[in-house]
Amino acid sequence: MSPMRYFGSQGARQCLMGRRRFPFPTGGPILLGTLSAADRTAPAIKQNDVESEVMPRDAHQYADGAALGHNSPANSRRWTIVWLLFAASLINYLDRSSISLALPLLSKDLGLGPESKGLLLSAFFWTYALMQIPIGWAADRVNLRWLYFSAFVLWSLGQGLTGFATSLGVLILFRLLLGIGESIYLPGGTKIVSILFASTERGTSLRSI
Repeated sequence: MSPMRYFGSQGARQCLMGRRRFPFPTGGPILLGTLSAADRTAPAIKQNDVESEVMPRDAHQYADGAALGHNSPANSRRWTIVWLLFAASLINYLDRSSISLALPLLSKDLGLGPESKGLLLSAFFWTYALMQIPIGWAADRVNLRWLYFSAFVLWSLGQGLTGFATSLGVLILFRLLLGIGESIYLPGGTKIVSILFASTERGTSLRSI
């Protein structure tokens, strides 16, 4: 017999959630007449209600992603997002490495020595590394669409304004800004893929970004 038969709707919910011990095989049946008024009058429990409490928050999204057909419109939209993430990753790496190509001219114009050049090239990674945990925390709690958009705008500004820098200090400031913006790349991208794709499909999609 199911817990619903002996506990009523509220008791069955507690049994399935692990808050009430099911009495069989040693305890014998509990008669419906001995239940509390709350158990007898509680609304009927539905399977989806229990699943929504027991299953992880994103479990239904994973299941929906696995059920999508390869030629369905929803599947096409998922892969469109993956290709947009791939384009963002290309921009990400181009932006962070482009200064190394301009460094000979920058060194001549600003009179940078070896120490200054090393400081400039490493500045990006200070904020990029330090922001990994905070941005991952934010990706789990903030609207990911707007978080990724805001970070993309921030790193675009940091990269675009680099061309207007006239001193080493300003250059370092913009590189720090670029590191903050680009820190969303891995935490945000992997979070998006984990929402859109089932666990059996994530390997291919993650390698695409």
